[in-house]
Amino acid sequence: MGQRAYHQENIDGLKATLNEIQITDNFADQPAVVLVVDYSYGGDALVARSGIADVAGLRGGRIAYEESPLGSYVLERALQSAGLTTGDVTLLNRFPDDGEKDFRAGRADAVVTYEPVLGRILRDGAGRVLFSSRQMPGEIVDVLAMRRSVLRRRPDDVRRLLRAWFRALGDLQMNPQDAAAIMARHQGGDAAVFLSGLEASHIPTRHENLKLMGTSMTPGDLHRTADQLGAFLLRRGLARRIAGGAELLDAGILESL
Repeated sequence: MGQRAYHQENIDGLKATLNEIQITDNFADQPAVVLVVDYSYGGDALVARSGIADVAGLRGGRIAYEESPLGSYVLERALQSAGLTTGDVTLLNRFPDDGEKDFRAGRADAVVTYEPVLGRILRDGAGRVLFSSRQMPGEIVDVLAMRRSVLRRRPDDVRRLLRAWFRALGDLQMNPQDAAAIMARHQGGDAAVFLSGLEASHIPTRHENLKLMGTSMTPGDLHRTADQLGAFLLRRGLARRIAGGAELLDAGILESL
């Protein structure tokens, strides 16, 4: 939805995962990343059935996952943590709901999944987490990307947008219950559920953003992450061309706040 609106020039910026933005084939007018909105911190996971103690125990097993940039990346990083490769397991390419069904029916020994499926499986006691994004913080990242012409012509507007974002974040940190109630009301949900959902992600402060994004003088940690993700996308045939960190990330507005 966001990419379509961006292509139709109905919007000048969009929130998306970093790997979506860096696939250059997705854009005729590729935007620049100006802010790290959040990163997964437990919200994406490899869950296994009872009796499998660790990722190494999945050797020879069946894993359901979605063959998307995100699902494929979590799968590879999970297998790497135990010295396994995709050749050591049988892979079942499934949409998230279908992966959950296969897992619950015993047709898969493990599933790579995320909220809300992840929460359902754990609440039911149907599986246990063997690997999650908590073990790779800052790698599954949601970002705000803006049209480059807007950054050149209307930097003050973008600056106001980022200031408003950090003010809202400060309010959430100081008054979580009140802030969650306001946001949940806009989403048509419950404040407690909203706050619970935030536990599986981390929203970086301005200081943390600068560490991730870097400055005009020093590249941040996200440069390495972008290059790592880009290499993964090319290696797995999930993209033909990608933009690396140096090309994609623009911390100029963030620096000037």
